[in-house]
Amino acid sequence: MRLLLAAISSSVLAAAAKAAARKDCVATGAWAGQDSVTKWCNNVCNIEGSARQCPETHCLCSTRGADPTSEPSSEPSSEPPAAPCNPNTASVLVCKNGRRGKKWSTCGRGKRKFSQRKYCPASYGMCESGACSTAADLEGYCAKQGGVRFLAKACGETQEPTAGKCARLISGAANDVKKRRACDRVSTCAIIKKGGGLQCVDRDSVPQENICAAMNRKNNAWTRGWCRTEPQCQLLKRRGKKWSCVVRDAPTTKPPTTKPPTTKPPTTKPPTTKPPTTKPPTTKPPVTTGPPTNVGPPTNEGGHGTKRVCYYTSWAQYRNGDAIFVPENIDATLCSHINYGFGKVSSAFEIQPYEWNDEDMDWSKGMFSRVMAKKSQNPQLKVLLSLGGWNFNDCNGKGSATCRIFSDMVSTPKNRAKFIKSSIKYLREHGFDGLDLDWEYPVVKGHNKPSAETPADKKNFVRLLEEAREAFVAEAASTGSERLLLTAAVGVGKATADAAYDIPGLSKNLDFINLMTYDMHGGWDGETGHNSPLVSGNGWSTYDYPLSSTWAVDYWINRGAEPSKLILGIGTYGRSFTLNDASNHGFRAPATTGNAGPKTGERGYWSYYEIQDMIDSGKLTRKWDDKRKVPYAYSTTSKQWVGYDDEQSIALKIDMVKSKGLGGAMIWALDLDRFQNNEYPLLRAINKGLLKKRRSLRGNAK
Repeated sequence: MRLLLAAISSSVLAAAAKAAARKDCVATGAWAGQDSVTKWCNNVCNIEGSARQCPETHCLCSTRGADPTSEPSSEPSSEPPAAPCNPNTASVLVCKNGRRGKKWSTCGRGKRKFSQRKYCPASYGMCESGACSTAADLEGYCAKQGGVRFLAKACGETQEPTAGKCARLISGAANDVKKRRACDRVSTCAIIKKGGGLQCVDRDSVPQENICAAMNRKNNAWTRGWCRTEPQCQLLKRRGKKWSCVVRDAPTTKPPTTKPPTTKPPTTKPPTTKPPTTKPPTTKPPVTTGPPTNVGPPTNEGGHGTKRVCYYTSWAQYRNGDAIFVPENIDATLCSHINYGFGKVSSAFEIQPYEWNDEDMDWSKGMFSRVMAKKSQNPQLKVLLSLGGWNFNDCNGKGSATCRIFSDMVSTPKNRAKFIKSSIKYLREHGFDGLDLDWEYPVVKGHNKPSAETPADKKNFVRLLEEAREAFVAEAASTGSERLLLTAAVGVGKATADAAYDIPGLSKNLDFINLMTYDMHGGWDGETGHNSPLVSGNGWSTYDYPLSSTWAVDYWINRGAEPSKLILGIGTYGRSFTLNDASNHGFRAPATTGNAGPKTGERGYWSYYEIQDMIDSGKLTRKWDDKRKVPYAYSTTSKQWVGYDDEQSIALKIDMVKSKGLGGAMIWALDLDRFQNNEYPLLRAINKGLLKKRRSLRGNAK
């Protein structure tokens, strides 16, 4: 009898414990600014190691309401939950100490009170704004909301404020606290100070500085509590002064030193604050353009340039096994220019390093210096610092706190002058030979403001280039140094190029322009398509024009670009798809985004060495498309399909570079070629095609 009671008791306790764990785990997608991402998520979600990265200092629990003992899925379920959809369960309160509830009184008083963050119920995904959805393509769902900040009205539904709605939210509020609470309920609205009081306005209609300034209160505790609810704001405290809420990355009264603190060297592990992403800004690397250098671009008898621009990605150091890529893996004899991706621009319009180990430390050389050391292998090598990238300007994703910076920086002569002065100082201090601007993209909605275009960017970008070129020339004349190079990476889609670029203005002021002629097709199309076809035709894709590498080059030349300044972009990666029907594996076959590469870890994005390994092992079958002049590969077993470039297609692309008199070719990126054992088959194919003598593989940076 005692044994029976003990068995029953143990089973009841186990069931209760499991139910409790499930209940805790309903807090899926919770995010909050905590010092320890894993610790906080463990407290909230009750799951070991369930943290994944969120914008800025926030963490996001990766579970979605599943059993805590199971592995969380990478995508939210497309099926609705068994329980009826209840909007109240889609948004609950999280206190700073991790407590959860539905009333403000749950958190108590003071600084813990204003830490509201949203959860999603079981089986729901959540946008960075907190909106919940069962959409299969959560990333696409969130992007379509016109910004990361929007209200989860109910499960899977959203509600954008209409004109004047923000102001009406606080019309009946009796004091500042109630006004702020009312305004916070619609995340596209923000509180600002105006006329001695608080007003609730459309977030996109005011600068971020005004929003942060409204968080400053007479009481220090209230300032800290209010400021922490704005991801784009940060707290500063100057000696003898009160706490103040300012835009993140705004400078303190004391200028930053050029070296990080020398307290204690880090361990061999990378810092616990995860790298920005396991993938490169998957769109396109920056390109370099500009006025002719002191000596014109190198040409051979065929009249084409021989630039070989190689992008280095600092986050590749965080991969595993033989996929880890560090500066010592670079073969500098195969590149004329190395573009270091990426640095960043602060809201004070000054250059800053992105990674913790970019700059030198007392105990070790930084990544900048380790790349510069490759000049001993190729004395003619030029190393440029690339600024920006896709993530930096993705207002509806990881760039929500930084996407305005380029647009704000170019908007006034004062801001441009400050950036240019900072650039010259930073580039010279760290030994760079030039600046590469990867602004993705001027003007375009969602890349400078979440839900609006910024048309003034088109002319202001050219003004920046004109002033930077003039300053670079003057600095070289006064110091006797070689002039700093000025280049840019540009998008090639017709809508983007039409809206964003004054092409004659770019061509006049840049040393060369890297065309990002890749990412032309991907899982977002809903059908198979090649990452970078050499040629295309009407009806060959979802576009109403024949987008291809050849089309993009002709487009830029016809609109005023000097051919010798155009650098053809070549991806050393492919875009992958999952076929709807394994037996339909040609072009334009219905498909969704493909699986992640086993070593690069991003869905729909495979490095060349991953693709070639699968072909060599028989997991993929390679085919050649003679219309588009590119290869693709597929598997009827795994239903995977990938369009990529190999040595055969690159040879044809280099022929096009020569025939049109372009300045050379660029790769995104070094770490995605089959670099292991210094093979670099794709980069070597570019060198073989561009350089007349096969053994002449030294860089020529003239």
